Amino acid sequence: MSAVAVVLVIAACADTTPPSTWTKVTSPVVSSQTDDVAVEGTTLNDGTYWAEIAPVSGSGDIVFRVLKARFGATCTKWATDMGLDDGCLNDYNVESYPVAYVALDPKASVTVAESDGPGTSYSINADTLQKLVNGDTQDAPGGYSWVPFPFVVTVIDGYVTTAEQYWVP
Repeated sequence: MSAVAVVLVIAACADTTPPSTWTKVTSPVVSSQTDDVAVEGTTLNDGTYWAEIAPVSGSGDIVFRVLKARFGATCTKWATDMGLDDGCLNDYNVESYPVAYVALDPKASVTVAESDGPGTSYSINADTLQKLVNGDTQDAPGGYSWVPFPFVVTVIDGYVTTAEQYWVP
């Protein structure tokens, strides 16, 4: 019996990629703003950021273009302080600069938003996200279609460890 347990433990450790289950999950919520984009040396500081998938020529890796975003009352106050009448259309604003680029950790926790409207997201893994970005929706639930909405990402030690797609109008 212990030999079987050892084999199971080894098999469980062999694949560290989270399964792609297409499980419905809660959509991400951002209360006021993401972190300032700050790079020390060549590494983006740990934090929570607004991000868009950035194409990298010749690479199969998913890389995010990381930015700062403001929401709700924080956005409105910022826009007023900046003298911007339309600074928070749809109740948010994304700064164009500064910007940083960071890769997705292959073991990252990933969610994608349903394109029909806010409120429905699915938990997937990084491999499935790569397939979606490349146009492969073969394993997706019926009716799902990939839309390159932005993400709210968590960066730790220079990699995106959590990427939650954020539905936008």
